[in-house]
Amino acid sequence: MPIEVVGRGMIGRAFASHANDLPNAIVCASGVADSQCTDPLAFRRELKLVEELAQRAAAEDCPMVYLSGAPVYGLARRKHVESDGVAPATPYGRHKLECEETIASSGARYLVLRLPNVVGSAGNPNQLIPSLVAQVSDGHVFVRSDATRDLLDVDDVVRVVGALIRRGAADAVLNVASGVSTPVVRLAEEIAAILGVSPTVTLVDGGDPQEFSTVLVRGLLPDYPRFDQNYPTTVLYRRVPSIYRALKGAAFEASSYAIEPS
Repeated sequence: MPIEVVGRGMIGRAFASHANDLPNAIVCASGVADSQCTDPLAFRRELKLVEELAQRAAAEDCPMVYLSGAPVYGLARRKHVESDGVAPATPYGRHKLECEETIASSGARYLVLRLPNVVGSAGNPNQLIPSLVAQVSDGHVFVRSDATRDLLDVDDVVRVVGALIRRGAADAVLNVASGVSTPVVRLAEEIAAILGVSPTVTLVDGGDPQEFSTVLVRGLLPDYPRFDQNYPTTVLYRRVPSIYRALKGAAFEASSYAIEPS
């Protein structure tokens, strides 16, 4: 049986586009997408969906894949390691942790993936890169001075999940990330270069670093991609033009983004 994908957002569409090439599993790519959300009704809807999908996965004896993220780690200013204690500091983080725990106790085989900032071609302004693209194109960017982020292309998420399922990985909570942590101010500068604009950048004190350990997932998946320090730039050059078009409904001049970084 092909993989079943629940959800029509950016990640859900990416999985669905490769459904015939992926092994049997249920992927929960639906739920609260805005990390600033505090709506208990939205949280309850996602938790109910998670419970239903986990029950089905157990009954059908197929793995369930759930997409979690960095907010479960809270405000700890250290590398995110799965074996460390978690202390989510926001309602969203606490909600994602509850979903993780619900799946782990469901009796289903599962993979819980703690993802960094996933980047695709969509222009959801609640996500980091579309937000930066919008600010850069409008001419003024506000960035927290200490903030760093790990970027992961959505196609790489799909590729890694498929490889994990084929290897029989199950009952695991894994960071799936590039392992490359980049200052957000540098990401804004890269986006400005791609768009060919020179916005005003205002640095605001504060912000949290985001750095993921990938030791555990690499141990389970020896052919896990070797992301180098240029990877975030490559992702931006691949995705920013389409994000801009999605946000603005306008096309770039080819010269503004035709030269990709080496």
